[in-house]
Amino acid sequence: MPMFQHYQKDGLVGFDGGGDGHVLDLDTAVKDGVLGGRWWWGGWRTCNLCTGQTYERSNILNGSVWGTSLAPQRCKSSGMIRGEGQARVQALKELHQVVAAHATARKTVEEESKANLMQPAKISLMVDLLNEGSIETKINSTRLIEMLMEEKDFRSEIVSSHSLLVGLMRLVKDKRHPNGNLPGLTLLRTICLHKQVRNLFVSIGAIPQLVELLPALNPDCLESALFILDTLSSLPEGRLALRDCLNTIPNMVRLLMRVSESCTQYALAILWSVCKLAPEECSSIAVEAGLAAKLLLVIQSGCNPVLKQRSAELLKLCSLNYTDTTFISKCKLTKTIQ
Repeated sequence: MPMFQHYQKDGLVGFDGGGDGHVLDLDTAVKDGVLGGRWWWGGWRTCNLCTGQTYERSNILNGSVWGTSLAPQRCKSSGMIRGEGQARVQALKELHQVVAAHATARKTVEEESKANLMQPAKISLMVDLLNEGSIETKINSTRLIEMLMEEKDFRSEIVSSHSLLVGLMRLVKDKRHPNGNLPGLTLLRTICLHKQVRNLFVSIGAIPQLVELLPALNPDCLESALFILDTLSSLPEGRLALRDCLNTIPNMVRLLMRVSESCTQYALAILWSVCKLAPEECSSIAVEAGLAAKLLLVIQSGCNPVLKQRSAELLKLCSLNYTDTTFISKCKLTKTIQ
C-alpha cells in the first residue's frame, strides 16, 4: 500500500500517492478502499488508516492536530483543540509577563506594603527565614531587608537584632553557597552605618570572623568586609578585637596595593588603628610582615595625597623601634635608593 501525503489544492483536501502520481480526495479514497471507512446515514463518517486507528472524517477535513506520539491517540474535535490552543497562548502570555517583571530584579512594592513589612513581627519572620530557609530564601530575605532600610521611615532599632547579625554572618561564611556572600556583606555594610548597632557587631565576634575570611573573598566582597572592619575600628572594643586577632596585621599588609585604592585605604586605616593602640608590639609584627616595603610602595605610587601622608606617618611610627640601619634593611631597599 503506498504511503499517502497530505495534499490540498483549490480547497480540496486529498492525499498524494507519490508512486502513481494520482491525487485522491478523501471521499474517493474511502469508497475505493484505500482508507477503510464506515458508512453512516448521511455519508462516510469515520475512516481507518493502515495503522488500525479510526479517525473522524470531520476532523481530517478540518485539519485537526495529529499527535506526534507513537502510541494510539483519540482524535479530538476541532473545537476542543481551538480552546486548548487559546488557553496555551494565554498562559504563555502570562508567563512572559511574569518573566519580564522578574527581569527588573525588584518588584515595585507600595508604600503601604513597605510600612507593613517594617513591623517588628514581619522583621522577626524575615530573620527566621534568614536563619532557617534555603539559600534562595536567605538571599531574598537579605535583599528585602536591605530594600526596607532605604525607606525614610526606617528605624535602626529594626536591625538591632542579635539573630539578624548572626544569620548574616552565617550567610557570609557559607562556603557551599558563595552566591550569598555579597548580599550578606552588602547588608552588613549598610547596617554598620548605624552607630547604635556597631557594638552588637563586636559582641557576636564579627571582627575575627571577617578577618579570617579576607583571603578567600573576591574584590567586591573584600571591599565591603574591609569597610566594615574599618568602621568598627572606630570603637575601642573594635580596636581591641582587631589587635587580638592574630591574622589582622598579616592580612592587611598583604592587601596593600593589591586590589584597589579603596581596599588599600581601608587596610591602611585598620593598620594605623592597631599600631597606634600598641606601637611596640604591633609595629614590630607589621614590619616583620613586610609593612615597611609596602608603605614605601604606596608613597611612590599615584595614590591620593591623603593616603600617601597616612603611609608616611605609619612608616615613621614603625621605625621608632629600630635603628636606622636595621629599619632600612627591613624596607628591602637597594644602596642606590638608600
